Amino acid sequence: GNELRLAHLVDGLLAALRAQRSLPRASAQLALPPASQPPQGTQLTATTPPSSLTSPGTTVVEATQASGVWGPDVSLGTSVWDFACAVQRISRFDLKDRHQAFWDEVSDFVAAYASTLTVRELAVFCNAYGMGAPSRLSGPLHDAVARRAAELAGDLTPKDLTMIMHGLSRCGSIEEAKTANPVPIRALAWRARKIWLEKDRPQQTALLLSAFARLRHDRDAALYRRLFNFARKNLHYWDSQSLSLLCRSYAMVEPVSRSQLDPQGWAAIAARCSEVLQNASGRQLGYMAHALASVNAPPESLTEFYAMLEEFLVARPRVNEHLNAQDIVQIATGLTWHHCALLAGQQQFKPTGLPATTWPLEEHAARRLREFTPQGLAYILDAAVWLGRGGAPFFRALAVELRHRQSKLSGRALAVTTRAAAAALASRDGLGGQAVALLRDLQPACLRVAPMLTLPQVAAIVEAYAEATSGRARQDGLETRMPRAFFKWPDSDAALKFLREICVRTKEQGPNSIGHLEKVCVASRQILEAEEFAPAAVASHLAYLGCQAQIEAKPGCAPSEDLVLPEGSSQ
Repeated sequence: GNELRLAHLVDGLLAALRAQRSLPRASAQLALPPASQPPQGTQLTATTPPSSLTSPGTTVVEATQASGVWGPDVSLGTSVWDFACAVQRISRFDLKDRHQAFWDEVSDFVAAYASTLTVRELAVFCNAYGMGAPSRLSGPLHDAVARRAAELAGDLTPKDLTMIMHGLSRCGSIEEAKTANPVPIRALAWRARKIWLEKDRPQQTALLLSAFARLRHDRDAALYRRLFNFARKNLHYWDSQSLSLLCRSYAMVEPVSRSQLDPQGWAAIAARCSEVLQNASGRQLGYMAHALASVNAPPESLTEFYAMLEEFLVARPRVNEHLNAQDIVQIATGLTWHHCALLAGQQQFKPTGLPATTWPLEEHAARRLREFTPQGLAYILDAAVWLGRGGAPFFRALAVELRHRQSKLSGRALAVTTRAAAAALASRDGLGGQAVALLRDLQPACLRVAPMLTLPQVAAIVEAYAEATSGRARQDGLETRMPRAFFKWPDSDAALKFLREICVRTKEQGPNSIGHLEKVCVASRQILEAEEFAPAAVASHLAYLGCQAQIEAKPGCAPSEDLVLPEGSSQ
């Protein structure tokens, strides 16, 4: 069958490549662009006489000592263009146990000849890597290909630029893409700002956006404004795939990259997203729902989209059957963030206790409870609390799973979980006791990740414990006092020890984190005062955090020196 034919083909190609670089080869490099190919039927070998190559510009080779590796003294034996096309075709297939050997040979060749590849050859090789072996285009090979692309930037067509950027951006994980050399990427971004894009090919623009976002080309507001405006003018060409990539790309970049976008433009994009929901896959639904809530668009401009998304999911139950765990997390998170943004506009910062969506989140999430990652569980818990879905039984099921997997919870997941538990204190569904129990059981996990926490994460965690400790929560816009028995530290020293350990990195944060430091100090003071610490002891802890403003807010208090622990102390 075809699988066996492909295996024989790849084996033959590998054998030919190894034999070719082991034969005596030339002192001149072989690089034949498409416009200067040998006459049809001519095979280029070490013994091919120059007279048989009638096309102008053809580089020929003369026999010399064999090197055994690809380099300037080794001939490929055919045109580079033919080889690139062959690699692209083969990259579409699953090579199974031949995958490693094939891409080793291709990578060695591309690394040796990268500096002489033409525009089309470079684009085809990048496209082949993007489809067949994205993780292989990394490290020195990635740098060599990116440098050559930057040298040819002025000659790139939209198609060439898209193929090259797509291949470069898929070099492994997003974290690996962050380490790419930014200098060649800037040259390619310059070309993207100048190039004439094809309005009836939205996938080109979407792939360019996705590539620059993955490569963390973050501080180029002019580029992102140009691509955003181009998309707005041609939205009737954009389908669900292109729109989902666009939304996800703008959600990935830093806010400075979106600083020059017209906020009203998101209303038009959200309206187009609403129109293509019927043809969207589960992944595309998740991308659009999650990303639109992350781009700082006016919440009112997105309300119609989220309403139509809910209506679509409720009216088409079978669509939910095709959603995987990640899709459910992204849709639930998008609905939650949009709902919270609307509540914030009404000065309401706690869940209302009423269902905020008609989509039965608890039904679809409960079926895939074991499929969620630990971080996914945290976001589902947050969504269940803020959207008012599932009540106490669903909260309990999620809490059990989170306890079982707390050793794998990241700092961000713990911040989200404690935020959700704190919000549940004001719930009308009787979640208060379960929320406090979850906070108590997650204390060891919070201390485990304390050295890696960012200041916003510290603030979220300390605020959650402050709300549970002080027994105060806001419901219907009014502060209410909950029973003091809801949360009790083993003793006062345990509360102080927890605060000192969870805040171990607060002094290392930059000046842009002053607002979060203020939140940490206010929450810490609430905990210590609830535990009936003396004013001087409270002031000592605030001094430890470096928050002089909070000390001055309590006149007459001076720090108690015996409670100020040495720098770096864990107690």
